[in-house]
Amino acid sequence: DSFDTSGLVQYCFKQSGVSVPRSNSSLAEYGYVVDKDEILPGDAVFFWSSIPGTAEYLGIYIGNGMVVAAMNSSKPVVEFNMNSSYYTEHFVFVRRFY
Repeated sequence: DSFDTSGLVQYCFKQSGVSVPRSNSSLAEYGYVVDKDEILPGDAVFFWSSIPGTAEYLGIYIGNGMVVAAMNSSKPVVEFNMNSSYYTEHFVFVRRFY
């Protein structure tokens, strides 16, 4: 009935028949890095929250600058614009798992 960021990513990919690791740190090393200007729906987008440059938080790009991610118990799954100033400042990299 709830997800953390990596759990949501793992669940979504599993629904599409793609097996990915469970933890943020493993997901940050899985697949391959994609340039931000080549991002496609389904790519994993990584951000930092407390340690600059560290992939601590992630979501799935769904197109038009939007990302879907697990947030917290009061906002279990949210969409946000990765081009907003907060997320632009906290962006780390994009990885493709497929």
